[in-house]
Amino acid sequence: MPGAFRAYYGADTAAARIQPMPPSTPLVFKDIGVEPSPAEGGRAKASARDRLLRAAGELFYEHGIGAIGVDAIVERAGVAKMTLYRNFRSKSELVCAWLERRDQGWQALFERTVLASDREPGDKILAIFDVLEEWFNSDDFQGCAYINADAERVDADAHTVILRHKQSMHDIFRTLAKEAGLDAPESVSEQLFLLMEGSMVTARVQRSSWPAAAARAAAARIIGQ
Repeated sequence: MPGAFRAYYGADTAAARIQPMPPSTPLVFKDIGVEPSPAEGGRAKASARDRLLRAAGELFYEHGIGAIGVDAIVERAGVAKMTLYRNFRSKSELVCAWLERRDQGWQALFERTVLASDREPGDKILAIFDVLEEWFNSDDFQGCAYINADAERVDADAHTVILRHKQSMHDIFRTLAKEAGLDAPESVSEQLFLLMEGSMVTARVQRSSWPAAAARAAAARIIGQ
C-alpha cells in the first residue's frame, strides 16, 4: 500500500479481518461468467453455446469487447461461424449473454462465500472487501468487466445488463445494512457500493490489491466496526 494510504488507513488493515477465508479453499475467479451452469452440463459435455460463451468471455475480459471479432471467438471455441449465429443472433447478443452469466457467477460466489456464512451482517459487509482483495490478487484480474464494457460504449441492451448487475451489488449492501440495524441504510449502502466500485477501478489502474484493504478500512469506519 502506498505510504500516504498506509499512514491514513493503518499499517496492516488485513490484520483486523474477521473470519478470513480458509487457505485450503481458495476462491476461483477465472471461470466467473464463462463456466457452464449445472443445468447446462459440465466442461466435459459443454454444448456449442457453452463453448462460445467461455471463449467470448475469456477474450472479452482479457482484450476488450471491441478488440475481439467473431472469427477469434469461433476459433477459440472450436466451432463454425454458422454455429455462433445459430446460438446468438449477433455479437451484441453474445455480449449480453456473457455479461448475464458473469452476473450469475458473482451472485453465486457472494452467496457461497459471504451471505450464507454465519457471520454477523456487519462482518459480512467487510468480508465482501476481503473477497475483492483476493480477486485483485488473482493472476487474471483485469478490472470489473461491467465497468470495462461500459467504457467501450456498448449498446443499450448490454448497458441494461450492466445496470442490472450493479443494482444487484448495491442491493447486497442495502440488505446487509438493514440487517445490521444501521442508521440510514440506503445512504450507507450507497457509500459502501461506491467504495467497492472505486476500489475495482483503482486496483485495475495501479495493478495492486491495496485498494481493497483501504476500502475495507473505510467501510469499517462507516458501519462503526
